[in-house]
Amino acid sequence: MSIFAQPRIADSVVRRLRTVDLTGKRMMLAEGEPLVLMLLEDIVAGLGGEIVISATKIAHARERVHSTFIDAAILDINLEEELGLPFAEELVRKGICLVLATGYARDLLPSSLKAVPLIEKPYTARDISKALQSVFDAKEKQEPNLRS
Repeated sequence: MSIFAQPRIADSVVRRLRTVDLTGKRMMLAEGEPLVLMLLEDIVAGLGGEIVISATKIAHARERVHSTFIDAAILDINLEEELGLPFAEELVRKGICLVLATGYARDLLPSSLKAVPLIEKPYTARDISKALQSVFDAKEKQEPNLRS
């Protein structure tokens, strides 16, 4: 459900700011604030992504990610006062493209997550688009033969 009035204003704005095409990409979104999650859903959908997991709690996201294939995730570091850093490390170990979202400084990240793109709140559609493009570019460089 969009938080924007019809027609979908977010879609037209996101299309103008697009630096990445998420068509065919299965996405997990985990954000502690429900309204921010709804906005993030609109942005990712506007970029063409298929949202297969949308969660406000780490436990729910973790449970779903074990049974659902995803290409990439945007993970709020702090979901309902639960730090998502161990879950973020788990996603990285699985080879899932990851973007972290936070209102905190990068200095708080463990060394295992220093290379993961971080978008600082408040973020924009362009921030999300650029961060996702960077993770998909990096994955393609690591696995050039898997390009579809």
